[in-house]
Amino acid sequence: MLALALGSCGATVSNAQDSQAVQVASGATAEISATGETAPERSAELKKLFEGLLADHAAGKTDKVRAAINGLKLTGHEKWFAETFNEDKVRGLTAEYDEMLAAFDQEFGKLLEKVAKGGNREVLVYMITPDGAAKEATGLQKDALAAMKKKHPLFTVKLVKPGESIGISVWSIVLQDGSFRFIGKMRKIK
Repeated sequence: MLALALGSCGATVSNAQDSQAVQVASGATAEISATGETAPERSAELKKLFEGLLADHAAGKTDKVRAAINGLKLTGHEKWFAETFNEDKVRGLTAEYDEMLAAFDQEFGKLLEKVAKGGNREVLVYMITPDGAAKEATGLQKDALAAMKKKHPLFTVKLVKPGESIGISVWSIVLQDGSFRFIGKMRKIK
C-alpha cells in the first residue's frame, strides 16, 4: 500500500501546525541555522530541485525524473555512514539504506504520484542543525544528530497544498559533496 511505500522512503504525512516551526509565508523556504537565523540560499536550492522534480513528473518527463531520483542517492553510502556515525551504528544504518535502495526508484515514484494526485504543490524546506534549532526535527532526526561523530545538518522537505499546513514530509536529506542526498529516516539509529 502507498503508506508503506512512503514510509520506506522516509516520507510521512505531517501537520506543520503541531510543531513550533518558524513561520514562513506561502511558498517560502526556511533554513534555520544554529543561531536561529535563516540562510535561504541552501533551502532555495533544495526547493528548486523538488519543484523541478514535481514539474518534470507532471509533464511526463520520465528520463529527467529518473535522473533526479538517482541523483538523490548517497554516493558510497557505506563510507558516508562510517565517516558520520560511530562504529556501533554503521552496520544497522548501512543495512537499512541498502534495503531502502532496493525499492527507492519505485517508491519515490509512488510518492510523486501521491503528491500529484493530492495537489501538494507548495514546497517548504527546513534545515535542522546539530547544534541549534531543531523545532522541525522528528525524534529520529534528533537521535541521528546526537549520534553523529561528524556533524551534518539534516533537511526536511514539506510538500503541502497552497494555503494548507497538512502535507507530506520527505526526510532526511543531507549535503554530500555539494549535492543534496536522501538518507531516509535512519530507524536503526536507536
